[in-house]
Amino acid sequence: MGLCQALGKSGKEFLLAVVCGYETVNRVGMAFGVSSHRNRGWHATATCGVFGCAAACAKLLNLDTDQIVSALGMAGTQSSGVWAFLGDGSNCKVLHTARAAADGMEAAFLAKAGMTGPEHIFEAKDGGLLTAMSDGGDLKKLSAGLGTVYEILNMDMKPYPCCRSAHGVIDAAFEIRKELLKKADLERTSLEKQIADIRQVQIETYLVGYKQCAVSEGCLNPKTTLDAKFSTPYAAAAALLYGKISMKEFELEVVEGTEIQRLLHKVHVEPADEFTKQYPKHWGCRMKVLQQDGTGYEKEIRDPSGSIARPLTTKQAMKKAEEFLHESYPGEEQVKIREILNLEEKETLPNM
Repeated sequence: MGLCQALGKSGKEFLLAVVCGYETVNRVGMAFGVSSHRNRGWHATATCGVFGCAAACAKLLNLDTDQIVSALGMAGTQSSGVWAFLGDGSNCKVLHTARAAADGMEAAFLAKAGMTGPEHIFEAKDGGLLTAMSDGGDLKKLSAGLGTVYEILNMDMKPYPCCRSAHGVIDAAFEIRKELLKKADLERTSLEKQIADIRQVQIETYLVGYKQCAVSEGCLNPKTTLDAKFSTPYAAAAALLYGKISMKEFELEVVEGTEIQRLLHKVHVEPADEFTKQYPKHWGCRMKVLQQDGTGYEKEIRDPSGSIARPLTTKQAMKKAEEFLHESYPGEEQVKIREILNLEEKETLPNM
């Protein structure tokens, strides 16, 4: 968006660049192989994101074919970002998106200025990214259906502001919370008492989700906002306890709360082959909640909300947009939403 504004591009040109970026980042990720790439410790938001940014900027700069190839090659030689930050709760994850954006844009400008990048950045025998960053990958996925199949149409939309791997668990927790509320009505007790009576929460999920959100110290004992956003136990506890998941539930004073800390330590997460085999086509999980009196509740989620199988409604998407816009434009949310929805008709981008 910043480059569009600097170049005086139209809303339509901005959207076209966004589509190019999404198409590129997704196809690079598909070529790497989601599980293979992740299991080697790479963070795809960073490693694939740099290609998406380079492609989007190349479109805005009107690069020719050779220049685009060079821009992508230079993006690839800067591709980096690993999941080690999860191990000790360091907050450098923000560098992953920042460097992907900066390096991708720089690659496009350098290509325009005449610098060349490696043409075979993915398949080179010495230093090719498919073998360096995955178990060989699949080169054909970079271009299969290109121009007819648009991967941006296959994107999930995250309903909750935390790691996507925890979203299925949140959906399951919301459903079980409804059952606890019914029990509270029948027994003429409070929902708070039903939640306090939880003895154990058992969760099974796919291996990648388990590694990302249920292994590190920060995941198991979240003490910061970033810890909580990558913690399946925290996500489950917050959904059960509060019945909603928004930015507020990840504020530090909430994360440090006695009640949620007590509940999250009752959550136990394990990887399950049945969900691992279905991933990444399905991001499934199963949750079981056991209470002190022996009552048990179980819910399985095959696809989390916001996925292609369970897309958000327009109303849900607009509500999410309003929540985020409120932070910077209180009282102007609807005005900004209309500007965004009408971007294609704008001669220049609105100031945001």
